[in-house]
Amino acid sequence: MCFLYFRMKANKSKSGDDTTGENEPLLPTETWQPTALSEASKHYENVQLMDTGNKLIQIDGSILREDIRELPDGDRVTCLTAVRGSPGFSSGRYYWEVCLENATADLLKKSWWIGVTDKHKIPHDESLSPTTKNGFWFLSSCPNQEDTLQFSTEPETFIYVQSKPKTVGVYLDFDNRKLSFYNVEEKCLIGSLAAKFTGELFPLFNPGKGDLGKMEILQRSVQDQ
Repeated sequence: MCFLYFRMKANKSKSGDDTTGENEPLLPTETWQPTALSEASKHYENVQLMDTGNKLIQIDGSILREDIRELPDGDRVTCLTAVRGSPGFSSGRYYWEVCLENATADLLKKSWWIGVTDKHKIPHDESLSPTTKNGFWFLSSCPNQEDTLQFSTEPETFIYVQSKPKTVGVYLDFDNRKLSFYNVEEKCLIGSLAAKFTGELFPLFNPGKGDLGKMEILQRSVQDQ
């Protein structure tokens, strides 16, 4: 079982009191019934990585990792190491899974982004803020916080977890404007975002920084879908 709760990062008002953002981007479970993982996985899509020749990352089929030889933007994770997947989606429901575990070395990836973007081409711009307002909807690791994940909202949304996921399931319900993330091994929902998607969306991945671990987009045979 996973027991999770959400907390918006507080902003300081002029009076010094903590206030949260006006628009809550998360879907509260008390007013919205999340889709079960068993139902979401019926819409499995074999997502492929788009290799654009980015020298800051290494792509080998469905496996993505950082190229640790070059770090032009320092230790901060930016769009410079992000990559989009295919196909693109403009309607319907789709599900895919990303493995963050290196079973042979018993390692769990510590730095990553997983989600969707409306960018046909990822901007090669380290100064771009990759947030929901700029067309990036994703779940990511949280630097220096082992028990926390975060959403790409403004302000940040932190999610406290009992155990880090070894495999993340992504469920895009385009027509109902919902994006959900699952801990596949625990068979539970990590969290969901609501957004007014327009145009075409693409899977989004980032292998992060300072992390030798790989991320693998899992493929299923036709009979298993």
